[in-house]
Amino acid sequence: MINMRIDGVDALRQKFRQAPPVIVNVSRGQVTSTVKRIAARARDLAPYRTGKLKQSIAWEVEKGGLRGGVGVVGGNPALVYWRFVEFGTRHSFAQPFFRPAAAMEQQPFVHDMGSVLRHALEGL
Repeated sequence: MINMRIDGVDALRQKFRQAPPVIVNVSRGQVTSTVKRIAARARDLAPYRTGKLKQSIAWEVEKGGLRGGVGVVGGNPALVYWRFVEFGTRHSFAQPFFRPAAAMEQQPFVHDMGSVLRHALEGL
């Protein structure tokens, strides 16, 4: 019979137990900062006529912090007409602002998430 002992297994198990809360906490912060950046970019890209559309762009992060969104809020006409601006109509050309804003933040989100997760897991 061969016996083998591996040092550090208990410490490794402890790190694996700690990892999920660390991952969730780091992810929450990254989701929030990314959603804020998307909203800011969408405001920058939205065409300006009266300013109501830009003022109506808002962000939110759902309870738990792992999902967020950017959209148009408020009780003004921007709640309806943003679609016509974003996608265009047969009478007006599209002036996209939401989709490009989200696309511009996709790669930075993936890169930043990888960096903060790597840093958080190294600290365990």
